[in-house]
Amino acid sequence: MNKLLLFGAFIFGIYSSAQMFTAMPSRLMPEDKIISLEGISNKDIYQRVIKWVNITFKNPDKVLKSNIENDLVKVNGIWNIDSRDYFGRTQLDLEYTMQIDIKDQKIRVNIYDLKGLGNFKYYLCFKNNGERRDTKEVRNYLISIEKNAEAFIFNLINYIKENSNSDW
Repeated sequence: MNKLLLFGAFIFGIYSSAQMFTAMPSRLMPEDKIISLEGISNKDIYQRVIKWVNITFKNPDKVLKSNIENDLVKVNGIWNIDSRDYFGRTQLDLEYTMQIDIKDQKIRVNIYDLKGLGNFKYYLCFKNNGERRDTKEVRNYLISIEKNAEAFIFNLINYIKENSNSDW
């Protein structure tokens, strides 16, 4: 029972530090823009971000677009996101740019330049004034995109934090 409670507290602690995103017409806006990584130097954060890029992406050399040591990492990638629409289960291909700024034992993650590929057009999820279109399909698409971004950033943060304790 104690192990179960300890595990639950651990999972709650991890999820409470995850960054939530809201889909906007051209970017995903994080609710909490800054993620604190106390006790990890900027140099270590930078090295772990680069390592994460190398592990996460199939062709890291092609996706890495900007790389300023101990300061900034920028990647262009494509997410293959599972969603639901009126035809049932569907897959969305979404191109994005992710910028990770590193400063004072903190990172800031911005995801922008979102473009749907193939039949999926991201910009069609929004009206001309920037408001979300209110259909079940659009809600499902945007929720899937937001959850995908959240899991992606959670993976990055978890990788940085876990590797700070790894000394084998």
